Amino acid sequence: SSDSRERALSSVRFMVHGATRVTSVSGHGVVSWRASPVVSEHAGAGGATLVEVTFSRSVISDTVIVLLNTEVELGPESITLPSLVCENVLRQTGSLAVVKVANVEVHALEAKGMARVGVDELPPELKSQTTLPIMFAYKYLSPQSNTKLSVVKHDQVDVLEAVAEIALYEVLMSDGQSMHRLILNLQNSQKQYLEVHDIPAEARLWSLMVNSKPAKPVRGKDGCLLVP
Repeated sequence: SSDSRERALSSVRFMVHGATRVTSVSGHGVVSWRASPVVSEHAGAGGATLVEVTFSRSVISDTVIVLLNTEVELGPESITLPSLVCENVLRQTGSLAVVKVANVEVHALEAKGMARVGVDELPPELKSQTTLPIMFAYKYLSPQSNTKLSVVKHDQVDVLEAVAEIALYEVLMSDGQSMHRLILNLQNSQKQYLEVHDIPAEARLWSLMVNSKPAKPVRGKDGCLLVP
């Protein structure tokens, strides 16, 4: 977020330090943005990216929130979070929240220019950006910050795509003909169709209900019945 004393904010420039790629910039009143790699002695070993954001003339507010998405290569043992330095400002403050969305385990290694704080000390506009649990929270002490995390990858374990909890099968015989009814109570997580095999080719399907609503089955390549 950016606080403007002049009330009207036309553009901002900030430097993103670290081996990262800026993929998108969004926010209220954002008209355009541009990210340019910086090649200089001030860029640091990991490189830097200059981001220029232009706002519409109607942006008049004490606080302007800009969302910046980046991509960072995950190292074998640790990752250094990119740092952000605003240009042409009187003072830079801020907070950092760390959440995880993948099958990884995250641990805090070191933080230079940052101080660990409680999650309840984060500003509401930052906490509202995610619905996931916040693992770590930091407060900026200096624009030249460096935060390193240890990331442990875990292998995913496959689970059953579908489970039949209850099955009821009935057969009604009359005048040499038979009518069959199958009722299944399923827990489905991934399967798009339920495959039903060994139905005689001359059998006639009278009706099909899925969640108490009529449904239309289709035939699979091997002749099985596919229930959506």
